[in-house]
Amino acid sequence: MKIFLTILIILFSTNVLGSYEKSQYKGKKALMEKQYSIDTGWNLEWLKDCANTSKSRQMRDKIKKISYADFKNIQKGIAEWK
Repeated sequence: MKIFLTILIILFSTNVLGSYEKSQYKGKKALMEKQYSIDTGWNLEWLKDCANTSKSRQMRDKIKKISYADFKNIQKGIAEWK
């Protein structure tokens, strides 16, 4: 069981690092203030649900390509909406 958990953690860790490596900004410190990012995520999810548009997804993808650190905070705002 411990071996399985260790492998799972290693795979998850490399996946997260890969996401940082795929973005233009590779730092782990967010560029935007944390609360601003969370509010942005909440608003993007509101836009998706209320306007029934794909623009929200496109914006999240753009942010993820620019800064994965900010994208993580935006995901927190999306979770708050749900």
